[in-house]
Amino acid sequence: MDLTEGTVRVATGWFGLLRRTLSVTSDTQVQVDSRQRTLMDVSEGAQVKASYEMRDGKNVATHIDVTPPAQRPGAGSQGSAAVVRS
Repeated sequence: MDLTEGTVRVATGWFGLLRRTLSVTSDTQVQVDSRQRTLMDVSEGAQVKASYEMRDGKNVATHIDVTPPAQRPGAGSQGSAAVVRS
């Protein structure tokens, strides 16, 4: 995360090999524990689900949802997620 630039780098795909930088704006909805928060409340390494769209050649985050810590294997369903990188 770069709070000065207002960006977040996320890693996706197998082993987090695909990386993408998302711009965070005042319109970006950030949720932690199902509550509205800010980018400052997202920890590096957190598992997130992020939605974004292309605006003026940039990937702009529309929604960032911090997912709860992983449950023990086999305890729940799996979904796609990204990991916040600095």
